[in-house]
Amino acid sequence: MVDPDSDGDGTLDEFDDCLFEPPTGGLDADENGCPDMILGLAAIVDALPMTAVGRRGLLRKLDAAFDAVERGHFNVAENKLSE
Repeated sequence: MVDPDSDGDGTLDEFDDCLFEPPTGGLDADENGCPDMILGLAAIVDALPMTAVGRRGLLRKLDAAFDAVERGHFNVAENKLSE
């Protein structure tokens, strides 16, 4: 019998765009079975039905988190996203 979810991420292989790469920390906002990256999250935020002020605030957090990741400061990035 073939495992219908090869990477154990909860997305069946037939719908999983990343068969052998489970989302890191369970982060898969678009439910495509692939780990979400901070840059990809910006596209998701842009598509959310929200005020321009709210959207800009979230995008600023993502930018700050991305900058922290680029410098290797992962804890700082996590803090930026949870502020």
